Amino acid sequence: MRAFVCSALLVLGLWGGELRILAAANLKNVLEEIKQEFLKSYPDENIIITYLSSGKAYAQIKNGFEADLFFSADSKKPQMLFDEGMALLEPRVYALGKLVLCAMGNVNISTPYVLKSSEKIKHIAIANPKLAPYGEAGVEYLKRAKLYESVQDKLVYGDSIGQALNFVRSGNAEVGLNALSLVINDSKMSYLILDPALYSPIKQSFIILKKSKNQALSRAFSRFVLSNDGQGIFLKYGYERGQ
Repeated sequence: MRAFVCSALLVLGLWGGELRILAAANLKNVLEEIKQEFLKSYPDENIIITYLSSGKAYAQIKNGFEADLFFSADSKKPQMLFDEGMALLEPRVYALGKLVLCAMGNVNISTPYVLKSSEKIKHIAIANPKLAPYGEAGVEYLKRAKLYESVQDKLVYGDSIGQALNFVRSGNAEVGLNALSLVINDSKMSYLILDPALYSPIKQSFIILKKSKNQALSRAFSRFVLSNDGQGIFLKYGYERGQ
């Protein structure tokens, strides 16, 4: 950590700035902790993070939303922006996400096949697969696990993985397919890590946008995310190392 602080201060100097980040909703907890750790070295900086589905973030960037960094829940959308000439550098994978089955209360989720129960499970919350990579992974999992045809009428879709989780927390859905990072530290939530062999790896990538107004700070934040200290925080939230 000390080496990072010293080298970064030499690059940036002691000045204030603002960093605007668009981030996938599954990063809500982990990026807030990373932000706080990073700001210990840069107390004069300001970091604004907007959390939404990766698909909506991609659309906002295409429509001219001003941001410095985009942290997606997949690698496809950052690569598309790079190919379209909107990224400063090629995308970097910063973490590998994990899919879980989660529930509140006394719902037994010791096996994913509980989803087929017509009495206990009437609603299954999942992120919109057209907007959210975790939703796409969830649908893929259900199909590979031979569950989709049995449960497709129970699926309720959130615009993001965060909204899908809120459906479970509010009781509007008995269970949900969600991101491990959002439930791993929630004492009120039970979860079952789903077999990663039944969905494509959730490789989460980021890019520095070419229109960034603070490229030096963007690069410094990116380095911290990929550093041992940054990756250690990701590990706390159930991610695997991206590099």
